[in-house]
Amino acid sequence: MSRPISSHISAFAICLALCTALAGCATGASSATEGQGTITVQASSTVDVVPDVAGITVAIVTPGKTAAEAQKANARPTSDVIACLTDAGIEERNIQTSYTDVSPVWNEEGGQDSYEMRTVLHVEGIDIDEVAAVMEAVTEAGATEVNGPELSTSSYDESYQQALVQAIEATRPKAEAIAQASGVTLGSIVSVTEGWQDGSIAYDKGMRAEAAVTDGAAIMPGELSVEATVTVSYAIR
Repeated sequence: MSRPISSHISAFAICLALCTALAGCATGASSATEGQGTITVQASSTVDVVPDVAGITVAIVTPGKTAAEAQKANARPTSDVIACLTDAGIEERNIQTSYTDVSPVWNEEGGQDSYEMRTVLHVEGIDIDEVAAVMEAVTEAGATEVNGPELSTSSYDESYQQALVQAIEATRPKAEAIAQASGVTLGSIVSVTEGWQDGSIAYDKGMRAEAAVTDGAAIMPGELSVEATVTVSYAIR
């Protein structure tokens, strides 16, 4: 009977030793994790690009004694404006009827004199070098209002990626300064978080700038800024 008891005691001792060893390993791993830290910084960068694509908004407003007359009068100039745009090489998919309305016209005494119909077209994908000529052409074709241009760039994605790289590079000097002041050594990047992205100047969205439609009008494209923001965490030791 003494042999089984001895065996049980030995097995218990081995088990206890293993548990103690595992506990020691776990404690060591926890300490190592707690000993690691990070420095987290944020930086932004911008890349300036010259816009190469433009959009405009065109309105055709026609009067009529009745709503039907105003609507009928609107059909021909609207068709002429659309034909003008397609003749200028603008694809039909880039011409959108964004608004139509027939409404009464009131006089100063509060009485109704007539009606007018308004058709609004939004046009995209115009080459920046052609936008001034297109704006003048549509007024000659029957447009009564022309607003724009909405400037955008077809190279937005490439410019944004370049800004991202520059923003990440800009975080290291900031992190090194913090590390030096803190008495630690800066290590490698452990995480990168991209900030909010404003894609409003990407092609077919655009940044609006007012321009007058006059004989020989020149559109000055200027520059658009593509910005990227990142938050980067560096290991320290």
